[in-house]
Amino acid sequence: MNKILATIKKISSAKLYFFKPKKVDILIWGVPLFIEILKEKKYNLDFRKIGFIHIWGESYNLNILLRCIIKFKFSFLEYTNEYIKHTRPKIILSFLDNYKSFYKIKKNENQNKILIQNAWRCDEFNIFKKDKSNFKYKVDFIFAQNEAIKKKFYEISKAKVIPIGSFLSNDIEIKKNKKKFDVLYVSTFRNTENKNKTINKNIKLQDYIKSEANLIKNINNLCKKYNKKLYILTTQKIYQQKEEFNFFKKLLGKEKNCVFIKRNSYDYKSAYKIVDQAKVAIGIDTTLLYESFSRGIKTIFCDVRPKNKFLEKRRHFAWPKKYPKNGPFWLSDNKYSAIDKVFKNVLKINDYKWKKIVLRYQKNLMLYNKNNSKFIEVIEKILKKN
Repeated sequence: MNKILATIKKISSAKLYFFKPKKVDILIWGVPLFIEILKEKKYNLDFRKIGFIHIWGESYNLNILLRCIIKFKFSFLEYTNEYIKHTRPKIILSFLDNYKSFYKIKKNENQNKILIQNAWRCDEFNIFKKDKSNFKYKVDFIFAQNEAIKKKFYEISKAKVIPIGSFLSNDIEIKKNKKKFDVLYVSTFRNTENKNKTINKNIKLQDYIKSEANLIKNINNLCKKYNKKLYILTTQKIYQQKEEFNFFKKLLGKEKNCVFIKRNSYDYKSAYKIVDQAKVAIGIDTTLLYESFSRGIKTIFCDVRPKNKFLEKRRHFAWPKKYPKNGPFWLSDNKYSAIDKVFKNVLKINDYKWKKIVLRYQKNLMLYNKNNSKFIEVIEKILKKN
């Protein structure tokens, strides 16, 4: 009963559409803000033949809802299956690779389920736990970000996994702009209201916050040592940018050597344009940091999350690939001297040597498939076949 009441409450605040959904070629499950990307000419898709299922309560189709109610089906998975039954898509596509329910969506033998890895993943929150029920309605293709994580996706899906890098980054041309940001720190700040919240295995959110606070102070001091200006790129969540600004201001005081750059949540291209103008990007483990590396930017990874055996196994630099704890452009020690050693090394590497480093490591960090050509090839083949 509680489940039914919760569903009714969610529906009551959503937009309701009364038309019977039409047949489509592609049905997108979960609609991110950047979905307009698929309208670009290179994808060669007819948007009139694309349908959408909003999964966060934005809207519902009343026609499908009534059919579900008549059949006493009240879960969102059942709503999805009913929607698919009436739209008969050739492709069921989603960017939500960390949503386990996508694996359980029904499909027939002529339909293809496709997942796109949308962010850097680790196993801190157990998203790669094996579940035999995932295999009943198989995911056909997964476009992953690197070779190392390919095996992890295959183990939980039995899909054909194609490493292509970041779908968004691939879409955006790498600009050889004049570099105007000496050192760009990519923030991983999170709201501190629930700082006592346990994240995992006795580690609280405040432990994550302390690690980043110590790191940014060290980076700021290094920038002053090497006469470099520090730029802090905020997170894309607008509702927490003010708190984030105050957090760093409190740490650094009235620091004239530091400049804040606000990220535009509604312009998915803006972050890449900023990164392309950085001489050096540095941070902990955000997706944008891995994308920066794949775009050829000198990038430093500071694997300085709170230390315990759980995180050492499930969340570390380049997970699931295992590299030494310290390398030419990464480190796992939050001490000033350790960061200084890597910082100085990266600063002195010339562009030619850095390109060789990217070529050596990108397959296990983040690939770059220009214009998502491999994705386009698969989509075109399926649509022509069916």
